[in-house]
Amino acid sequence: MMRKRTLWILPLTTILTITLLWTYAALAFGSGSRSGLLSTDASSPLTSGYDGDTTVTVDTSTGVYGITVYDTVNHRATLQYHANKPFKMLSVVKLLIALDTLDSGGDPSEVSDMLRYSDDAIARELWWQGGKTDVIARMTSKIGLSHTKPPDDPIWWGFTTSTASDLVRIYRYILDDAPAPSRRIIMSALEHASRTGSDGFNQYFGIPTAAGSQPWAVKQGWSCCRIGRSLHTTGTVGADHRYIVIVLGLWGKKTTWSADKQAINAVVKSLMPLVE
Repeated sequence: MMRKRTLWILPLTTILTITLLWTYAALAFGSGSRSGLLSTDASSPLTSGYDGDTTVTVDTSTGVYGITVYDTVNHRATLQYHANKPFKMLSVVKLLIALDTLDSGGDPSEVSDMLRYSDDAIARELWWQGGKTDVIARMTSKIGLSHTKPPDDPIWWGFTTSTASDLVRIYRYILDDAPAPSRRIIMSALEHASRTGSDGFNQYFGIPTAAGSQPWAVKQGWSCCRIGRSLHTTGTVGADHRYIVIVLGLWGKKTTWSADKQAINAVVKSLMPLVE
């Protein structure tokens, strides 16, 4: 007997309630054995191929979000919300810069420092060395990204746009398909992300705050205020990087970092029953 997983947005609030009642059917995402990401239409019933019951409630009234949680063992998404909504990648684009740099024989220590400390100076240097937007063209073609676009002005590498669904693809590529040396360099840097970025910003928000005792690896992003105030928390949670968690967030310019961090922390914390 098939049991459905249903996602509802309550009409009088913007509380997103996702009832995960597992079934043996899933909508395909991508190709090959790594399929199974679900529809991103939040008004439609969602189904998945898991056993068991889990219910999570995500308050989406606190910002503009793109969310995906993906199980790398069962090859299925357990939750998607606005997964194809484009966001500026900000420092998360450093994942693509890292992959491209390592493909071309670049310095692993520079790549590691760029990721671990979210170092903009190193990112800028590698972006220019890689031909700026050529970096995005090469990596979108190689990974098969559907929604990732280069910035209109090639100077602004952080304004590369992407989506939660494409970021899942990027992490799946790093974990499954990237050359082993590149995977080790990148994931080690993300596992040892510094509390403070090179610009002095505390990048322990979202996944590092909500994961508790579970192992995590992250690439974070933050920016203010050309497009509003943004915080992105992306990476893996669990042993052997089992779950990919993507939460992209955007707020108005008049909010505060403290309020926005509190909001994204609450969103990620509400997702944790899906990765335990």
